Amino acid sequence: MQATSSCWRPHQGDFAIDRGGFMPVLHGTSASSIAAVAVGALILGIAPTASAADEQSKAERTAAAVERIAGTEDIAGSALQSDGTLKSVTATEAGQPITVTTPATASGTISTTANGATVGIGLSNASQAKGIKSPNGTVVYPDVAKDADLAVQPTVAGGVRALTTVNNANAAKEYRFDLALPAGAVTDHLEDGRILVLTGTDEDADILGSFDAPWAKDANGNAVPTSYRVQDGSLIQSIDFDKNTAFPVVADPLWSTAWKWTKCAASVVVAFFPAAKAYKAIKALGGAKATARLLWGARTKGDFIRYAKKAGKNGAVQILGIAGVQSYCFG
Repeated sequence: MQATSSCWRPHQGDFAIDRGGFMPVLHGTSASSIAAVAVGALILGIAPTASAADEQSKAERTAAAVERIAGTEDIAGSALQSDGTLKSVTATEAGQPITVTTPATASGTISTTANGATVGIGLSNASQAKGIKSPNGTVVYPDVAKDADLAVQPTVAGGVRALTTVNNANAAKEYRFDLALPAGAVTDHLEDGRILVLTGTDEDADILGSFDAPWAKDANGNAVPTSYRVQDGSLIQSIDFDKNTAFPVVADPLWSTAWKWTKCAASVVVAFFPAAKAYKAIKALGGAKATARLLWGARTKGDFIRYAKKAGKNGAVQILGIAGVQSYCFG
């Protein structure tokens, strides 16, 4: 992905530049986005709207803090839409499109669409702050809540980062991201902190994507204790800072679509027949889809061997030897 040039200038009718000329401001609001899931709710209250100049200055500081911690190399390019949103379209190795939509205002919805399924991510009760796009592609929403900003980075891999910037010790310590999932979809909280989203609870359920294990870093790049929990349809991130923390703190729920999942599952299905070497091991784990989900949930081959106790160590090794497993199943 090529970063937007710092000397970029808007065409007439595109972005409007606030005073100071730092970043383009996205104007317009998507009614359909507001109706679905609000992006931007924090558990504490909402800060008052700042002046345009203040917002511009805050956006500049927030973008700098976020990009210093999260980087810019994998930010995907995005295009302004007629409703004021930004759309980023990337392609998988198989050529299938993945679309990430970034809302015009903090009360909109971040959404990703892959393989015909759309997942929405939002912070409830957020302010109406307009998104301000940095030259590198980070979209900042200043003052989405008391002493906190939100930044969004679509990635070239078809995922999206929703980065909360905590500006001081008076900010909330918990941030609630409402999830709009397809009908029947469920979450599975893994022991390494990741959260999988699956199409259902049955043995043939597919994986739609995952939230990476949570992280948070202070202004010096040091880790700040943080954790996830899923409650009442929302992903809640807790950040354990205190008055001695170096602010701002940047925390990042990263949603990644599981576009490789289909190939992972197919690799195991192909090997699930009575004459296959790994047949008994796959059967012991509950079948092809159940085995593929265990593989996907494992970060390493060692983790999978540990998870696949019912198959035995030799059986797990046989599964790891299936063609395509190591290429497609370790997301």
